[in-house]
Amino acid sequence: MTPDEKNLFARMEDLKKAAIKRDIPCFSDFLTPIEHSFVKNNRELNQNISITFFGGYEDSERTVAMLSPLNYDFNEFNPLDNFPISALALNYKIKGDAKVLSHRDILGALIGTWP
Repeated sequence: MTPDEKNLFARMEDLKKAAIKRDIPCFSDFLTPIEHSFVKNNRELNQNISITFFGGYEDSERTVAMLSPLNYDFNEFNPLDNFPISALALNYKIKGDAKVLSHRDILGALIGTWP
């Protein structure tokens, strides 16, 4: 395993242990496609736990992993209601020669102001 894979494995193991101990789902940060594949295909991580991925919409590039106990009851499970993901809609006016804001500009501004 590479150092990055070892770090990811350790983070996911911590989430797995917390989910089993507390008997509730635990969530990862957003995972890259490579991280998603690593978690999905790692047999040791997938023992005694259910792992579900969701990124806000079907076939999203980045996803959050939900690790939940095998006996957890997802009464009519809906990822939109159960994952800690929220959609934002932004409206803004462009005045004069102002540049049109890109996804990167908006995301950078939001992350830069996060408490």
